[in-house]
Amino acid sequence: MSSKLFHKIITRENDTLDTINGIIGGKKPGALILESGKPGGLRSQLNMNQKTYWIAQNLALNGWKIDTLKHYKGKLLKVVLSLK
Repeated sequence: MSSKLFHKIITRENDTLDTINGIIGGKKPGALILESGKPGGLRSQLNMNQKTYWIAQNLALNGWKIDTLKHYKGKLLKVVLSLK
């Protein structure tokens, strides 16, 4: 049985795909949990969820696999990814 090193990232308004890839590159996790952060400024929770989903889709195109995707507590989006 292999144990994976999980790393949780809560996305923020100013996060980009490059920012997330930089975090992943420094930690080298075997599995990743992406969670949408709380909105600030003019962003709504829907926009934060869409941004988190967009990041997850791009990671899925580059060596990651989306294992679980669900709305946590009805508002926050939580995506669990693992390496392919």
